[in-house]
Amino acid sequence: MKAWYDFFSLSYDASVAHLYDEARQAAVEAMRLAPGQTVLDAPCGTGLSFPFLAEGLGHDGHILGADLSTGMLKRARKKADGLTGVQVELLQGDLLALAPGLPEVDAIQIFLGLTAMDHHEQVVRALWDRLRPGGRFVIVDVHADKLSLQGRMVQFTARANLRRTPWTTLQALAPDFTREALASSWQVGGQLYCASGTKPADA
Repeated sequence: MKAWYDFFSLSYDASVAHLYDEARQAAVEAMRLAPGQTVLDAPCGTGLSFPFLAEGLGHDGHILGADLSTGMLKRARKKADGLTGVQVELLQGDLLALAPGLPEVDAIQIFLGLTAMDHHEQVVRALWDRLRPGGRFVIVDVHADKLSLQGRMVQFTARANLRRTPWTTLQALAPDFTREALASSWQVGGQLYCASGTKPADA
């Protein structure tokens, strides 16, 4: 998987970046960010969400980006260096392995990642443990009950399973869980959605 995404990073921005801008904005709105907070963006890919997150965090905010692919992170670093005010720290590795060593954060975004992870349920639970009480957890991904030809192509390219329902783990954790459909191009291979929830104060 890592080797494939290292290679995919060479064309990722040019091929898919324009398809998800509205969804990235929706994710930021769902996180309800405040200036100075810390956000975990995992997997952060090439850093396409960084400008959206930075706008929500304002000056003195902190983005913690994590990804398995060194190729993706190389391009994410270039985007991070172009931001002003917000601090960006990048980590390389498997999210399940990284989770125990992560600091507590105010919000977590998993954008187009869980459908490509075999251990997606464990990842959601492990990252939930790193979320501060009152913090927001947001998942944006694509789901398809039945796969179209485009859906099969997306699955192959992303090494993903679009039939997966990773939001159910978050639903079991967050009492105020919600999931809404987002505007979706046929090119994404299914229905984009944004799932979100708040970690209870007594969790």
